[in-house]
Amino acid sequence: MMFNCKEVAEQLLSFRDGALSDEDTEILRKHLHLCPPCTHLLGGYEETLRVLQRLKPVPMPEGLMERLKRRLDDNC
Repeated sequence: MMFNCKEVAEQLLSFRDGALSDEDTEILRKHLHLCPPCTHLLGGYEETLRVLQRLKPVPMPEGLMERLKRRLDDNC
């Protein structure tokens, strides 16, 4: 069994996080070896994650958490 590019794109973050089965990981690795566009997409994900990890946390505005909880309570 092989993944097509759409299936690979849907699995790349799970692949990167080590969350795929051994079989799916091996299938995806083989696909990446043969498919430069998917390899490039994985590189883009990895670069995006590196950039996000360098960002400093922004404090939540005062009262936002309470407003979010109220909104969730109202919709549930």
